[in-house]
Amino acid sequence: MRSNAIVGLVLLGCAAGCVAGRTTDDDRGDGREQISTVTSELTQTFGAGSLIIPLDTQFQDAGALRAYGLVYQLLASNIPVQWAVDPAKVAGGNDITIAAPAVVHDRETGTNIARPVHYRGGPFLIAAADAPAALPIVDAWLAANTTVVHSLI
Repeated sequence: MRSNAIVGLVLLGCAAGCVAGRTTDDDRGDGREQISTVTSELTQTFGAGSLIIPLDTQFQDAGALRAYGLVYQLLASNIPVQWAVDPAKVAGGNDITIAAPAVVHDRETGTNIARPVHYRGGPFLIAAADAPAALPIVDAWLAANTTVVHSLI
């Protein structure tokens, strides 16, 4: 049976901890803000319904900085966001690739993208289970900002 899924190496930078895990200088006593620095390496599958926020210039040339703003909004709303980086790639190589039979839909333009779709620059991923909570935030963001977000269908 063929599956519409992304399987790839994902480096998790405990991104939620960078927003929700902050402490004040009163908590640490040294006047510095604490952020998470924990990373882990794992393989995770992202199936149909998952969201992809590309960061490479092929898709996000005009909105790369805004993409980080969208990710911040998602994390501030307690939506888990994964960061996909293939540490074994060559310089300029792909972090993830999506091939047929999966379909990639551009939420900004409403069009499907020809496959295979290659993502570089460490795209952000939102699992299908978290997409229903993320979509209202993504759609509100897209109404006010130029940012590319893809859906895996």
